Amino acid sequence: MLVELITDKERFARAKILERIIPAPYLETNPCQYADRCGGCQWLAVPYPTQLAWKKSFIEAALTRIAKADLSLTEIQMVPSPAQAGYRNRIKLKLHLLADGSLEMGYYASGTHELVPIERCFVAAEPINEILGHLQKLKLNAPAREAWYELELQEVSAGVTATFLGEPGDLPRPQLMAQFAEATASKKALLWVRPGDEARLWEVDQGLAYLTFGGQFQQVNREANRQLRAWVLAKVLELKAQTVLDLYCGSGNFSLSLLPKGIKVWGIELAPQAIACAQENMRRNQLSGGAYAESAV
Repeated sequence: MLVELITDKERFARAKILERIIPAPYLETNPCQYADRCGGCQWLAVPYPTQLAWKKSFIEAALTRIAKADLSLTEIQMVPSPAQAGYRNRIKLKLHLLADGSLEMGYYASGTHELVPIERCFVAAEPINEILGHLQKLKLNAPAREAWYELELQEVSAGVTATFLGEPGDLPRPQLMAQFAEATASKKALLWVRPGDEARLWEVDQGLAYLTFGGQFQQVNREANRQLRAWVLAKVLELKAQTVLDLYCGSGNFSLSLLPKGIKVWGIELAPQAIACAQENMRRNQLSGGAYAESAV
């Protein structure tokens, strides 16, 4: 493989591939048409079992080299994702509003700020791709000059939420959102979210409602997330724990299910929006025995 060295540090180096002299024996045809330019999903051409083996080796290396853990009596088990395509329920897109009011949406090319426009995302859930296709056909009022934004699309129970992240500069947010709302009025599954909006139902799992705010972090793989919730609950019950400290608790994603079992939960998180969501999750599910608080440390 012929590479160009980009970064050379004492403990690591980074390089850009210029040419594959001998094709890697494990590579398959990449299922994504944008893979050669897009900056995401770099492993899509690698068979999934090989991906799992690589990830396992990374975890083992981190535990032994950094944490100095002894893994001689413990085997790390990799649980595969139920789906390798169409699983992401949340994506962040770069949105380019052109001088004529047309739109380009996509991701940045790897290591650059060069936009790679996409028509659909291979790993995004189908409802998100349907909305993405609709947005690309829009024609808005011509701006004073071209502008860039970041747009998040997230699949929730009632459809797909759309949230502008950050503060759009050239075009005021109310004007931009008003144009989008008017242009997408016929698309009932598209829910525009503004700062201060109430939390929306993200999903229901094992009888509990999980809420989310626009722009808030949530696990992107819904089915894998449910596996993780079930594992945490089973492990806590197996240990017969009475109190659990949930660090970086987010919206209570992994600990809400402990409360109906009589287990006390202390959740700590830096993000105030996530804590507000965790508290709203408790209220909506009429749960007690938990305390979710923001920490500035």
